[in-house]
Amino acid sequence: MVRTTTCSRSTNLSFRPPEKGHRKPNMAQRCLLSAGELKENQDCSAGNATMPLALYSSFALLMALFMLHPSMLEGKLPQPERLPIELFQSAAMLFLATALHALLPPHLRHWIGWALLLPMQLSRVLHAEPRPGSEVHLNDLYMWAVFIHYVPLKFQSEIGLAMAQLWPVWAIMVGFLLGLPGNEPSFPSLNPSPEMGKRARFYGVETILVLAFVCIPAAGKDATMVLPKWLGPPLKWLNLLSLIAFCSHKAIIDLLQH
Repeated sequence: MVRTTTCSRSTNLSFRPPEKGHRKPNMAQRCLLSAGELKENQDCSAGNATMPLALYSSFALLMALFMLHPSMLEGKLPQPERLPIELFQSAAMLFLATALHALLPPHLRHWIGWALLLPMQLSRVLHAEPRPGSEVHLNDLYMWAVFIHYVPLKFQSEIGLAMAQLWPVWAIMVGFLLGLPGNEPSFPSLNPSPEMGKRARFYGVETILVLAFVCIPAAGKDATMVLPKWLGPPLKWLNLLSLIAFCSHKAIIDLLQH
């Protein structure tokens, strides 16, 4: 029997039974199929999005529980008692997104990303969160990006088109916010200023850059600057090397220090 999934778009995905001699897909393969089905049918029923998002949020919660082990905190954080609260808020964010996606009608689901981004950034402006809040905030941004990869923002392509066409305007704005007097050469994400104005400037710039990264690609190739074709292969390697460096630089630094 062939099970066919259809939705409001003119997309038809068929899942055929395994042929003789082939094994049935395991749970991981089924999850990947579900995620692929969701990517092709972003306006389909809530169940298509709920399965991969709930699976990912479960992994996030397991990671949070793993980080609560005392050996992970000893001597590494100035306020280790804040870590359970931060990780709970971070894991709860994606659970909330999954629940909203399952409960809201399709025409309202694209507002969920905005509903998550606003408190995520505004909370850092209203209250200075030293470490481990800074690391958890980066994890929040990552999980938010995963969510909107499956459930795009409302007006994402329109905002991306505007940012692609008006990039000198917001680039100058970012430079102005970063270059105002009083911006000490430090890491405001790791050591947030006690002054709300300075925190607003830093997280305002962060929000602009986050929206640029996720919205401009949604505008399409015709709205963005096309790079020469000869840069394609080197950029693929550079992307891979950047990912490796990002994932391993802390471990390498710790090894060199010891």
